[in-house]
Amino acid sequence: MKLVFRWLLFLGAIHFSLYSLEGCRGKETSLYEENKELKLQITNCEEEIERLSNSNDKLKQANKDFRERIAGVRSVEDGLKKRQNLANQLEAELKARKVDLEDIKVGSVGELVLDEMIFQPGKAEISVEGRAILKQVASILQERKENIRVDGHTDSDPIDLSRDLWSSNWELSAIRASRVAECLEEYGVPAGKISVAAFGKTRPVASNDTSAGKKANRRVEILLYNGLDASASE
Repeated sequence: MKLVFRWLLFLGAIHFSLYSLEGCRGKETSLYEENKELKLQITNCEEEIERLSNSNDKLKQANKDFRERIAGVRSVEDGLKKRQNLANQLEAELKARKVDLEDIKVGSVGELVLDEMIFQPGKAEISVEGRAILKQVASILQERKENIRVDGHTDSDPIDLSRDLWSSNWELSAIRASRVAECLEEYGVPAGKISVAAFGKTRPVASNDTSAGKKANRRVEILLYNGLDASASE
């Protein structure tokens, strides 16, 4: 009887162990599934974080580009305001000196525009009237801190009648600009502030198909600028 009881206890213990083992296996399977699900959630979260990070980087770059564009527009606006202020100042100073604004005009960026009437007819030598005008201009430029570039321009007509004097429109525009620069220096503008540029027929302000347009294109411009590069002020 005792032997039978012992066998019953032994079988019961085995059955309990098997039952417990199955329970553990069940729990292990459940934990595995939970762990798998958690890993998937972590992966999804990491992908979402990366997507948001990339989106944030794009937004930051777009914001930077936008700010740079705004700064560029403001810089252009500031430059235009300064050039307009310069034009207003020069026009007021010319009027104060009773300079005839038919002989010299103030351009949109503050450049002084002299037509060919300041020169002797068909030549690059400055006329008596032209020298009187440039003397007044020099008195204004002496008081200003900007550098000065004298630009020579011509119409598109080829050099024919005066070929014995200069070979091309390039040379004519260079000589006329140089004569104006020399006259300004003579009347007291420091030579170190003056430079000369020749553009020939390449920068017309009017059509060369009419006499009036050609007359407007035959001109010398006095450009005032700060720094080393006058092209930034054009």
